[in-house]
Amino acid sequence: ASSQPQVGQIVSSQYANTTSVAIGTTGANQVWDYSGLTDSAATSATQFVSPASTPYAAAFPGANLAAKIVDTGTTAYLYYNATASGLAVVGTQLDTLSGIYNNPISLQNYPFTYPNTFNDSSTLFSSISGIPSAKILQLDTTTATGYGTLKLPGGQTYNNVLQIKRSITFKISFFTITAVSISYETPGYPGPLLSYSLSTDGTSITDITYGTSVVLPLRFISFTAISNKQGVALNWQTRDELNTSRFNVQRSTGGTNFTNIGQVAAGGTGAHNYSFTDIHPSQGDNYYRIQEVDIDGQLTYSSVARVNITNLAANQFYLVNNPVQNTLRVHIGVNSSNAMLAIFDMAGKLVLRTPVTTDEIQQIDASALTPGVYTIQYISATNKVRKKLVKE
Repeated sequence: ASSQPQVGQIVSSQYANTTSVAIGTTGANQVWDYSGLTDSAATSATQFVSPASTPYAAAFPGANLAAKIVDTGTTAYLYYNATASGLAVVGTQLDTLSGIYNNPISLQNYPFTYPNTFNDSSTLFSSISGIPSAKILQLDTTTATGYGTLKLPGGQTYNNVLQIKRSITFKISFFTITAVSISYETPGYPGPLLSYSLSTDGTSITDITYGTSVVLPLRFISFTAISNKQGVALNWQTRDELNTSRFNVQRSTGGTNFTNIGQVAAGGTGAHNYSFTDIHPSQGDNYYRIQEVDIDGQLTYSSVARVNITNLAANQFYLVNNPVQNTLRVHIGVNSSNAMLAIFDMAGKLVLRTPVTTDEIQQIDASALTPGVYTIQYISATNKVRKKLVKE
């Protein structure tokens, strides 16, 4: 059956005219040729998102996946509980109309092969603008009725396709109605390749749609973090970027609670290489990850990289201009309280002393120093680092 949908995937579908379109045959090793379908004006797009990013998340606390469906100008949300063993519907929201199942009802079970069948039932509690309305008993029967090859418009041909019949019966008080649909699904595609509804007598097709494209979520191909004298160099590579807004660079000292330390603009659609340097890492372990932010607020994370800084001052303390004439520029890059910079002559005599500031590049007036060779030291409670200094 179809693969489990993932956050970030977008499935586009096209409605087709139903005139003279035949219902697919059942059984093994079938060839279903729908390549001659003619398009109608209607289209549909399903975007799989995190429930937290939707406006109705609070009403569906049991959902861990949602679908935003834009169909012929109308937007609806479906909420799912997705697990390794199946996909179940938690509820749905269309404008002010809401429906919540007392138990999520199975849409798909994994694995599912021909000629398997599964049944499920649940009660749908509906409401309008928060006011309870009908209580609907739903009975579902899902059967794999065939497998084979599916041909679609545009030269699309899919093998290993499963034909699935879904019969859904709704009972409202003394009123009962049954809807039957047929879908064609294959591993690797997050939804039906083709689907149609049958008439009440089951002899004709009332509406039909087929998939035209699938946009995959952004993928992080690689992510590295390497320490150098400037700090920690972060580099990452992406693929399948679409609608990416930015990347937040995040750091943690414990590996769990991450905070933003920088931001990199997205490069646009496609594959890109990015870099960022953390000039203020912490002593000890530093954990890094990249948070990708879509324009609609969806988030995707890279793997986590760890860098251990054993001597922070030695890694980041260096002289920008050496030899020096008048103003010495020192790269500190260390968040240290009560640290000092001290300059000694060759006899070991202290000739200049100044506290470390919060500036990344600290400037020191060296104009009064006699030309010659000196030693400059960074001194803190935990580090003492020496560098050779030449005054011209």
